[in-house]
Amino acid sequence: MKEFGRHVADLGAGYVLMTRGEKGQLFYDGKEFYTGAVHMVEAVDTMGAGDSFMTAFTMSLLQKGWTKEKAPTGEEIRESFETAADFSADNCLQEGSFGYKKCY
Repeated sequence: MKEFGRHVADLGAGYVLMTRGEKGQLFYDGKEFYTGAVHMVEAVDTMGAGDSFMTAFTMSLLQKGWTKEKAPTGEEIRESFETAADFSADNCLQEGSFGYKKCY
């Protein structure tokens, strides 16, 4: 995964965020990899878990002042991992997520 992250960054992405299910997440800032922890829950449905993680992670960094000119610090990245893991775990407790309930 790290090799892939470096490759994507080399193609021009300023930052690379990869979710890996139970293995946690990787964030690459072009210099260093950061690893996020998983918040394990008794999942009802994992649909949208990665999307909700990426959204919460990005919003958390933006609220901490991340801009094109100001890179996030290691501490901001770690705090955003925690925020996003909580949000994503909550998402997994809902059947279907985002309004797509299971039809019977």
